[in-house]
Amino acid sequence: MRRGIRSRIAGTLAAVIMSSAMGPVFAQTAATKVDDTRKAGGTVTPSVSIGPVYDTNIFFTPVAEADVILRLTAGLAAERTTPRATFASQYRFDAEQFQDHPALDSALARQSGDARAQWRASSGVTVAVNGGYDRTPVPAELNLTTGLAEGRVQSWRAAAGSDVTAHPGKRTTIGTGYAFTRDVITGAGEVNAHRGRIEWTQQVGAHNDLHLKYLPEFVMFNSILQPDVLWHVVAVGWTHEVTRVTRLTIEGGPRVGDGEVRPYVLLSFARNGRTGNGAVTYTRNTTTALGVRQPIEAQSVLGTAGYRVPGTIELTVQGGVYRNVIDRQTIDVYRLGGGLIQHLGGKLAISATAAYDLQHGRFSGVPSLIVAPVTLITGPKVQRTVFAIALVVAPTVHPRSDRPPSTETRRQP
Repeated sequence: MRRGIRSRIAGTLAAVIMSSAMGPVFAQTAATKVDDTRKAGGTVTPSVSIGPVYDTNIFFTPVAEADVILRLTAGLAAERTTPRATFASQYRFDAEQFQDHPALDSALARQSGDARAQWRASSGVTVAVNGGYDRTPVPAELNLTTGLAEGRVQSWRAAAGSDVTAHPGKRTTIGTGYAFTRDVITGAGEVNAHRGRIEWTQQVGAHNDLHLKYLPEFVMFNSILQPDVLWHVVAVGWTHEVTRVTRLTIEGGPRVGDGEVRPYVLLSFARNGRTGNGAVTYTRNTTTALGVRQPIEAQSVLGTAGYRVPGTIELTVQGGVYRNVIDRQTIDVYRLGGGLIQHLGGKLAISATAAYDLQHGRFSGVPSLIVAPVTLITGPKVQRTVFAIALVVAPTVHPRSDRPPSTETRRQP
């Protein structure tokens, strides 16, 4: 009976979002002209990388165990562009061999794939659909909004979604969307989430946009200890174009659900130049994470910076501070990382990365957190540092004689 109610709620939410999305499809406007002159073309990019990885805490536990891993990553990316549509997909997997823990060796240690399509239905309407799948033995790699580490245990995430964007006027944009995610951890059940979006944006002057958003979210925790939750967020926002490549965004509103009213806040300052980019973002929201079958009140400050000389070198640095409150317990996470790609000419490159994670706090007394007993976090502090270096080979194949998409529209492998 309860599952039937869940299905009806989820179905109703999806129907509301999709019906509101289809309304603007019939609007015809010349505000955004479709580029029908662009030639069709496609690319196929296979890639292979191999190199050592040094991990100081392979189990993400307070008592660390280090190891050296030989990692082989192979992937294939493809894209096809027509005057009105773009289709893209990619798949990759990791094969790993451990020096001191041979029981962890795997030919498919990680898998990741996604596909997406975008279609210009008319001069003012764009429709997009997407789907993806990730599998990893380290769930922290998928907990990007909380940074939480739950040990080493097989985890899966499947996602699918759709978006419709319309321009009923030269200064007005209406966007709607629906997304579904399914998170699974071995021995810990699953969490399913249905998320919707209805957004109205109005350009004010030459450098300002005003936003109004409605964000419904229905989360099924599939636990007798945690009821399912339906959240509603109504947010207003403002985006200011500081320069041609720099933007400031302020957004906020109430988040109502689970018998409480909590704040939703987003502050962002971002620059995206030709050779350099950077961003600083603060968020506060109620969310979920792999391994935690109950709501999380999450706050984070994230910073990223990058520099590139096309065809020569690429540098990236990122860091984050996360505060997560789970059932009145506070867990703080600190992350710092960086990467370097040195192009060697042709299709060869050297890649080097480093990452550091520190987690303060523990999941003691949280009955809805279930992971494999060997990886359950019981200590107050977990630290992990990972260094990796790899030789990368990524040739690009053009399967047709048509001109491939320009570098502005082609997804980089």
